[in-house]
Amino acid sequence: MEIDTKSFMNDFEDLSQEFKSLTEIHKDYVNKLESLGTLQARCVKELNHQSYRLGVIKKSMKHIKKTQENREELDELEKRMLHRKVQLDEMKEALPKMNGLYLRIILGNVNVSILNKDDKFKYKDDYEKFKFIINGIGLTISIINILANSR
Repeated sequence: MEIDTKSFMNDFEDLSQEFKSLTEIHKDYVNKLESLGTLQARCVKELNHQSYRLGVIKKSMKHIKKTQENREELDELEKRMLHRKVQLDEMKEALPKMNGLYLRIILGNVNVSILNKDDKFKYKDDYEKFKFIINGIGLTISIINILANSR
């Protein structure tokens, strides 16, 4: 059997063409990932600004005495502010959050946020199953330890 090196060379040339396509896709992916990070940072900054301004307005409203003339306007403003706070909280849900103490100790300051809601739900479900299994193992070991020590 004679090995045909031309077929290998042709296969590698085809692979090289596919690799060029892959590099373009990867470059596009990296650019979009960088723009996503920039957009997230801008969005977090604007959300914090909105929350700060709402707090300032709310604090200023406490100093105003409600009278018959301005009661309806102030009540309407409070409703609108509450609605706006809910909207801001919904927006914050889609953005990465600061990791908890445990994750910062274990992983360091790493962004472990999941952007897709379905993936986030699946991750939480898997995590709850993991906690259940670990608790079951701990309970089993505890019962064995109690039984072994009582003999």
